[in-house]
Amino acid sequence: MCCCLGLYGSKHYDTSIKYTDEVMKEIFNYAREHLNLQAMVYTSDHGEDIEKGHGEGGFTYAMVRIPVFFYLSPSYPHVYSEQFANIKKYKNDVFTNDLMFDSVCGILSVRNNYCKTYHDVTDNQYSLPLNQALTAHGKYKIADDPESE
Repeated sequence: MCCCLGLYGSKHYDTSIKYTDEVMKEIFNYAREHLNLQAMVYTSDHGEDIEKGHGEGGFTYAMVRIPVFFYLSPSYPHVYSEQFANIKKYKNDVFTNDLMFDSVCGILSVRNNYCKTYHDVTDNQYSLPLNQALTAHGKYKIADDPESE
């Protein structure tokens, strides 16, 4: 993958985003055509503040608004109906990248001693109240984000 090292808002940054999109498209198409793709999760490692970048310029909430994409195959809702129903139910709830491990385990139906069902958006026990959601290594409350609901 391409890293953008301080080229925010520039032609180079836009090119890196386009490159990432093309690579992800190739991975998706190959997996769908050759690997019986059932689920795919993509997320960025950070958000972006157009003026300050994503770290050196001081914290802003734009830096931690991180996109996440869950692809589920057409057959997924039939095979994993409960997980699919819960993902739909919680799609507008608070979700932080700290919960990714638990949710990927749920999407893949992999249970282990490390997964917490209350951090898994595929589980009916999922719960992350806005007033308890933290970001930036626990330094900031998501509830304080001017764009939080």
